[in-house]
Amino acid sequence: RTKVIAVVGVSLNPVRPSYYVARYLSLRGYRVIGVNPGHAGAMLFGEEVRALTGFPVDVVTDTADSPQAAEAALEAVAL
Repeated sequence: RTKVIAVVGVSLNPVRPSYYVARYLSLRGYRVIGVNPGHAGAMLFGEEVRALTGFPVDVVTDTADSPQAAEAALEAVAL
């Protein structure tokens, strides 16, 4: 039933592991929402990278040790 996955700490750099994770999920048919305040507004796999998800997601995955990860997870639960 999972359709939308937030990838917290995603990088736009294709050699970074977080990019691989997001790309793999996208290629498997999931809607991937990149969450990274440093890249907010950029496009990744047809979706805008955000500072926070901004809408309900099914899964939050943390690809970086960052304070944004906890905030994004709490936001996802609240939505």
